[in-house]
Amino acid sequence: MKSMTFKERSEKGKEILSNLPPSSYEQMKAQVDESTKRSEISFAKNAPIVQAEIKKIKAPLNPEDSRYIARAIFRKQATLNMLDKEVLNEFKKTELYKKLIKASEG
Repeated sequence: MKSMTFKERSEKGKEILSNLPPSSYEQMKAQVDESTKRSEISFAKNAPIVQAEIKKIKAPLNPEDSRYIARAIFRKQATLNMLDKEVLNEFKKTELYKKLIKASEG
């Protein structure tokens, strides 16, 4: 069986959602909203730990550090202002930084 591309999976998902009865869609949306809310609460609780770890990161950055920084910023557990100046300058050179900026604009 051939694996589906992201676009094919997306189209299939849209098709399934459009065929759901309104009550099922509303139930699913409520579950997603509740899950999002729980995630945000969990991220907020862990923010002080993440911020302490972020402050320990030093240049030069390795890919794992870059991913950790990007994930923390995406989850609103940290900000770019929390980064050491050298770390920030290196992070700005990464693709992850460019993706974060693009996501925050759109």
